[in-house]
Amino acid sequence: KGIVALATLNTALLETAQGALSAEIGGGYYGANVGGTAGATFSYAIPNIPIVLKPHVRANFTLDSGGTNNVGSTAWINAGLYLNYDISTLF
Repeated sequence: KGIVALATLNTALLETAQGALSAEIGGGYYGANVGGTAGATFSYAIPNIPIVLKPHVRANFTLDSGGTNNVGSTAWINAGLYLNYDISTLF
């Protein structure tokens, strides 16, 4: 319900031969109240292929869900995989 507006700070924590481990922390407005987010991403560059795999996990929370069932604060976790391809190799 409503808009979501977040501000996050992202930074690389550790550079390895395989890729970078990054962290994210932030906060903002989740449509009904304030909330926050924190997460991590690992960037893995596949050798000899212009593809970077980025598995990620992120935890989110809001102090009030804004629903009609009076749930109050709510938290959830997102996990997934980004796939980045360097299209400049096509030209």
